[in-house]
Amino acid sequence: MSEIGVAVLCAALCWPEGWQDVEDFGKLKIDLRSHLPYNNRIFRDDTFPRFFRSLDPDQFHDLFRTWVKRISKNSPAIL
Repeated sequence: MSEIGVAVLCAALCWPEGWQDVEDFGKLKIDLRSHLPYNNRIFRDDTFPRFFRSLDPDQFHDLFRTWVKRISKNSPAIL
């Protein structure tokens, strides 16, 4: 799950137009493997929407806000 999150977050910084762009970003930025193992491979474009549809939106919202608050405490000048 964290591998999908990192791939989407990093790709989002490059303004992808769709899930295919996220997959392409993952393939082009293979050095992401130095941060996460990507044991099988970079995820395909159809994996991302299936993953996000499987999440409970309210729970995801709460977890994402908690994560952002946590990293903003560690890096207040960035956020």
